[in-house]
Amino acid sequence: MQPFDDPAMVANYAQSTPRKVPGFADLHRMAALPLAERAPLIGAQHSYPKGSEAFRWLSRSVAFASGLSADRAHASTAAASMAERLPILSDGEDEAVLRQAGFSDAALFHAGFPFRGWVAAA
Repeated sequence: MQPFDDPAMVANYAQSTPRKVPGFADLHRMAALPLAERAPLIGAQHSYPKGSEAFRWLSRSVAFASGLSADRAHASTAAASMAERLPILSDGEDEAVLRQAGFSDAALFHAGFPFRGWVAAA
């Protein structure tokens, strides 16, 4: 069963996300600062440092979201599934995509495990 096919998971998504996303509250507070400066684009997504593997960072993120009682085999399977299905770019590739889309002054303003927050101007 896929996560969004499970009504209980969908109903619990908003409440469980802050626990699963490293730095979730800080990400929102920090996003408010660029928004206060009227930045036209703020984005957050999975990414990873250049020279490393997406799977490694996703594994860490899944383990964090699962807590201390995380089943390592399940975390590994979930991370592999995410790495296979999500178009995850490195930080440098994220920045290049923003520039190619016509944005300037792209800057990383948040990093928590594989989550990256970006701000850019049109």
